[in-house]
Amino acid sequence: MSSSSKDGTGSLIGGQNSRKIEYLSVSHFSGMKTSLQQQESNDVSQRQNWLKWHWQQGLVLMVAVLIGGSLWHLRVADCPLLVAVPILWLSLTGASLLVVYLLMLVQALRRTETRYLLMMQGFNGSVWDWDLKTNRVYFSPRWKQMLGDSKADFSNRPQEWFDRVHPLDRSALEAALSDYLQGSATPFEHEYRLRHEDGGYRWMQSRAIATYSAKGQPERLVGSQIDITAQKQAEEELWRSTFFDRLTDLPSWAGFTHHLQQAMNQAQQDAQFRFAILWLDLDQFKLINNSLGSRMGDQLLVAIAERLSAFLLPNEVIARLGEDEFAILLKHIQDSDEAIRMAQQIQQKLACPFHLDDQEIFVTASIGIALNAPHYHNSEYLLRDAGTAMYRAKAMGRASYLVFDKSMRTGMLVKLRLESDLRRAIAEGERQSQAAIARQADIQQTNIQQTNLQQTNLQQADIGQADIEQADIEQPDVNAALRTAPLKASQKTSQPNLIETAEQYPQLELYYQPIVRLTTGQVTGFEALVRWQHAEQGLLFPSRFISMAEETGLIIPLSWWILRTACRQMSQWQAMFPQNTALTMSVNLSSKQFSMPGLTKQILQILQESGLEPAHLKLELTESMVMENMASVIDVLYQLQSLGIRLAIDDFGTGYSSLSYLPRFPITTLKIDRSFVDRISDCNNNLEIVRTILSLAHSLRLDVVAEGVETKAQAIRLHEMGCEYGQGFFFYKPMNASAATDLLVQQGV
Repeated sequence: MSSSSKDGTGSLIGGQNSRKIEYLSVSHFSGMKTSLQQQESNDVSQRQNWLKWHWQQGLVLMVAVLIGGSLWHLRVADCPLLVAVPILWLSLTGASLLVVYLLMLVQALRRTETRYLLMMQGFNGSVWDWDLKTNRVYFSPRWKQMLGDSKADFSNRPQEWFDRVHPLDRSALEAALSDYLQGSATPFEHEYRLRHEDGGYRWMQSRAIATYSAKGQPERLVGSQIDITAQKQAEEELWRSTFFDRLTDLPSWAGFTHHLQQAMNQAQQDAQFRFAILWLDLDQFKLINNSLGSRMGDQLLVAIAERLSAFLLPNEVIARLGEDEFAILLKHIQDSDEAIRMAQQIQQKLACPFHLDDQEIFVTASIGIALNAPHYHNSEYLLRDAGTAMYRAKAMGRASYLVFDKSMRTGMLVKLRLESDLRRAIAEGERQSQAAIARQADIQQTNIQQTNLQQTNLQQADIGQADIEQADIEQPDVNAALRTAPLKASQKTSQPNLIETAEQYPQLELYYQPIVRLTTGQVTGFEALVRWQHAEQGLLFPSRFISMAEETGLIIPLSWWILRTACRQMSQWQAMFPQNTALTMSVNLSSKQFSMPGLTKQILQILQESGLEPAHLKLELTESMVMENMASVIDVLYQLQSLGIRLAIDDFGTGYSSLSYLPRFPITTLKIDRSFVDRISDCNNNLEIVRTILSLAHSLRLDVVAEGVETKAQAIRLHEMGCEYGQGFFFYKPMNASAATDLLVQQGV
């Protein structure tokens, strides 16, 4: 405190210049301040009126006193009655006026006191009045009640108040009081904590005004305070919900970015300061959450947070960024090797089992590492790069870690661009599909109208020829063939024309790989395979974009487009080749598409739109899709079978291969994976696996399709073992719709 305050605030608070006063809190004081100002104005006016009245009455009293004195002298001098009576009357009048004046003065004081008490009772806050000259403070009963006892025997010393202020708040209060009493233009307003009778602390807000002498010295400080503990608790709760995770009590995304930005600021000031971010993502946490329940999943997250927090140093920060994602801020590291060692130690810590409710749970984590560098000016960019490294590590397999480099960012940008292009390609394909459906509906409506008109003409011709037909009833009906010929022609024209309705999409296009019968080489069906004709990168195969589509959810609209286009194409082939009733179209279902509600209804709608009979559609599912949720999957499979749709297990032998559940599935076909067919000629193990699959399938009365047949030797060996169908480059490569149509024409299907 300055030297000028030694005679002011310092002496008034107990004579110690460095005494900590603390957070003074008083609210709603503006109303009280206004009331006091109005009262002071009224008092000034009353004082002026009173002085005027007092001057007038003073003259009367002075005259009365003089007359009284004269009367006494007259009585001593035996003055006549006629002279004494008027003088006595004047004396009594003066005395009466003096009594009236005193009564009016008492009544005015009572009114002022009543008005002050009513104002204090109507004011919700507690009041204190500090006489700075005598260093005495008046505390109202409400002020005492806020501390737990309105009748407490508090002394009138300021120390009674300040000793109850929280030690951490006293220095701030002392500075605020000193500044205000030294003539600061800022009104006094402060928040602090006061000790309650129960031993706890309550937050108070205090406001005050001071009066000064003619020399500018503070004489009196009047204030009030209210309890703002509930408000502070609400603010604390809001702050914690913003910057901390409710489940683990770790910093949230906002809290972690705050710590990260502080570290970046320190690195800009100190070139020797280095830090790193470790972004952790638990592997297969959703599987644990779904199998054991969300409550067990929450317990596991809390246990992981506690284990990692106990392992880290006090200056290191751990936060929970998402459902199963954590981030760690490592400070004062030397190089990337130190961050890598920390990542390895964290994986070792997590490798130890967690025992929760008699359950032993094992978890692993994929970790992305990003080191600070001078080019980082925003915490979000550093977090972005750590997340990129984590996703790349996750793609490598479980319990992996990677340090970010710039090539990862380039790859992510390429992937993002590819995602945007695929999204636009799917949207364009959907628009053209809807337009094709509308055109086909118009063609069918036109054909129906033409057929009805031709039938009407035939009926009219029949009426005109009734007599002739009656006469020739015993002769061969030659005219009958003539009459039915136009009808057959109309039926033929009503069939959809492949050349007229085929869509050639500028980007997405379906290719069809034939499936042939090994005994005859005849085409019995096709598998629909998507191709993407990218504007810049050329023709892209599914391996370039299917995994990205699955990660982003684009696989769902893409799969529906494939199914809709394939069904419409098969419907057109059935119209062109009605004699082939065994031709089928195989379409792969994605796992996300298969898990959607209303799958059967959506497929039925596509069949109705395309006009394809369900028996010509074969849906292919992988073993992992079927085994993930056994009960619900079986229900859906039987719903599809009830529609007449055929079902196939694709890539059989590479997944779970749970033979005990296989008889429960209403499937018609097993497809042997190409990895077994590839080395069937020179590998006894693969040969035995294929023979076992064929034996199993035949015992269950299932057809078998061998994928990836590349050589004549493979085809011969499969045929010898009793495999019915084959698919691969040895027979035909995938081809567009036009080439597939020509193939069907050549084979005379």
